[in-house]
Amino acid sequence: MPPRDVAAPFINSKHQPAPDTSLNDLISRGFFRHAADRAADDLTTGTLSSFDHERILQLYQIRLSCLILASRPDFAAQEARPLLEWIARNSGPQRPNQERQGDVGLIPWDLRLLLQRLQTLGTGDSRRGVMSLYTLGSECRAQALAAQRASDASTSHLWTTRLADIGLRVASELIEMHEYDAALRHLDTLSSGQTPSSTSVAVHKALLYLRIGNVSAAENTISSSVSNDDDITKPLLTALTHFARGSYDLAIGALTPVHAAHPQNELVTTNLAVCHMYVGEQETAHALLSALVDGREVFPALLFNLVTMYELRTERAVERKTQLAEKVAEIGPGERGWERLGGEFKL
Repeated sequence: MPPRDVAAPFINSKHQPAPDTSLNDLISRGFFRHAADRAADDLTTGTLSSFDHERILQLYQIRLSCLILASRPDFAAQEARPLLEWIARNSGPQRPNQERQGDVGLIPWDLRLLLQRLQTLGTGDSRRGVMSLYTLGSECRAQALAAQRASDASTSHLWTTRLADIGLRVASELIEMHEYDAALRHLDTLSSGQTPSSTSVAVHKALLYLRIGNVSAAENTISSSVSNDDDITKPLLTALTHFARGSYDLAIGALTPVHAAHPQNELVTTNLAVCHMYVGEQETAHALLSALVDGREVFPALLFNLVTMYELRTERAVERKTQLAEKVAEIGPGERGWERLGGEFKL
């Protein structure tokens, strides 16, 4: 993995891992670029038995996942192509059903989902991605039904949960295709079906209504379908409806008590900071976002909002962005990933 896109403070940092750091340590400490390299080395140095398919597929999944986490999904999509082509050859209708299930069944479920996503990224064909999700959904239904017939409750629950996850993934694919009406109709079918969490579906619907500008429908969904199981989700969605209407003061009023109760919640804090930014309270917004950086792991949305604020507030934005990159690099490794690309700081 070439480090050319990584911000300089990370390349020159004392926190760079030692060459003999184990793969598990690299992953747990967020050194995803180095973990991707190590997984590739383990796969290609000839130390693995060609019959150890479990370890080979595990390393392959680590390699693809770390490439994505290191902001190189283009590499991952390219490297996923051979296995995708193998699946296509070994799951076609020309092969007996039992034989197809035996071959493809060697691949862990999480890796199959990852491959499906990379297929969409690699080809840019979202419609094909939706069809592959429907194929996976059909398999979930068949496996759940077989488990029910065998009175295997745990296996039936496993495949039913996977089917619900597939349902939400289909909605996401449709949204990426800008097929918003189709996504809403699909979410309605999930609402009427048996899913582990109807609140999750309702949250997706409310956010989709906000995205297409139907604020009234979002408010109705929030009030009727989003439960009060926690004291964050509903107030946060309500604040977003105020924000969508341009009522930024009302949004601040809805989020402020939630932030007071949960000052470390990043989602609440970030949205509250953006609301303050929209009403011109730059100092307050900057203080909220800066508090999230101090000694903690950062995330892309936080960096984007901070560097955008630097561009709005000062003519020394490049200097401030460089200082931010140095500060984040000094925090050190963490589970979310440590190295950041220069583009994340708009450098």
